[in-house]
Amino acid sequence: MSRRLLVSYLTITAFVLLILEIPLGITYQRSERAQLVAGLESDARTFAGLSQDVLTGAESGVTLAVLQARALQYSIESKSRVLVFDANGNRVADTSDEQDTNYRTPDRPEVLAVLDTSGPQRASIERYSSDLDQTLIFVAVPVVSGDRLLGGVRLSYPAKNLQDRVRNNWLALGLLSAVVLGAVAVVGSLLARSITQPLRSVERAAATLAAGNLQARAPEDVGPPESRRLAKEFNDMAMRLGALIGAQRSFVADASHELRTPLTALRLRIENLEFAQPEDLPNEVDVLSHEVSRLARLVEGLLALARAEGQRPEREVVDLDSEVEQRIEAWDAFAAEHEVTMSRPALTGVQVLAVRGSFSQMLDNFLANALEVSPPNSTIEVWIRTNHHTATVHVIDQGPGMGDHERARAFDRFWRAPSSAPGRGSGLGLAIVRQLAEASGGSAQLAASTGGGIDASVTLPMSDNHHTK
Repeated sequence: MSRRLLVSYLTITAFVLLILEIPLGITYQRSERAQLVAGLESDARTFAGLSQDVLTGAESGVTLAVLQARALQYSIESKSRVLVFDANGNRVADTSDEQDTNYRTPDRPEVLAVLDTSGPQRASIERYSSDLDQTLIFVAVPVVSGDRLLGGVRLSYPAKNLQDRVRNNWLALGLLSAVVLGAVAVVGSLLARSITQPLRSVERAAATLAAGNLQARAPEDVGPPESRRLAKEFNDMAMRLGALIGAQRSFVADASHELRTPLTALRLRIENLEFAQPEDLPNEVDVLSHEVSRLARLVEGLLALARAEGQRPEREVVDLDSEVEQRIEAWDAFAAEHEVTMSRPALTGVQVLAVRGSFSQMLDNFLANALEVSPPNSTIEVWIRTNHHTATVHVIDQGPGMGDHERARAFDRFWRAPSSAPGRGSGLGLAIVRQLAEASGGSAQLAASTGGGIDASVTLPMSDNHHTK
């Protein structure tokens, strides 16, 4: 992946350089040629002004010797050839080594343009010179006096000099491109590595997790924010997967351990039916029915605990007042049968966060336990306490209570108080409550109440949009 990212960076950079530097190079080439031609034309007009006296034969003014000297000086400085010719095309002054005074140039296109009888005009031509075996840029301008054409001035400049400058410019642009691509390669390599290394860490952690190591985790503090979020999501997934597998293992272990005894007893009872007397059958059937009910409660509790342990922490907003009122109303009739009164808490207007459907299950467990131990004519108090960030629901009974050691073990699986009636409960209710409370981001506690009973409470986080009446 690092290589693909680096190739992408370099490709984009090369494309940007091409669309910027090619037009820049072409523009430079055209600009250099235009400036060269303009400069040669300006110099040619200067020499045209100096050549008027020589071409008219004026006795006072610039002499041929002076014109020749200035042309030679200019030729040395500018590396250009200066040629002054008359109206017939005969050479008057020339900076070349040829000294033939009969040298004629009417066959040159730039000279023909200047000596055109229909109207002299300047000429700018780039052509190959067979005499010099090189390409030259020619600029020629007419020398006139009034309406009279006296001749012309031609400057020639080696095109190679211009081509060298243009080539050097292209080389400079190419070098700049190489430097930019090199810098992009270095920076892109570091950037690609900073992106791919965290991904490789997640990949290695995933491979380790797939190999069976449920403790595999990816580092969450390296790489860009996207990689960190991916690592965090992976770690959350690995943690949930470990919890699910742990819950499955615990469920299998607990189920195999706890179901063995009632199933063995049930099997022996059924086998003994073969030898039972007819008058004993109703009693045996009652015992079998009781064992089946106990087994069903145990299986239901194990399944509920497995669901609680594998619960994904997707929480919903719960109206605490409404939910508590509904659960108390649901248990009112049962409490009346046992001559127990249930108090209502004051309204708080609080909303909490809990795993979907979990709050009613937790409160039902507390109320069922309280009703089981509450003596007749006693009261079960239900009230709510809030602080800045959490709300706690208390269920307080007036039963016999528990010792410190018993309360510490009450949330363990299958633990039942020594004072519990035989065959009553499975020892899973409070374990389920604790699991659901923790999945909801809260906690469950048992404490001794001032009246001697148990103060069972569950604390849950408030939602962001809670309000207090």
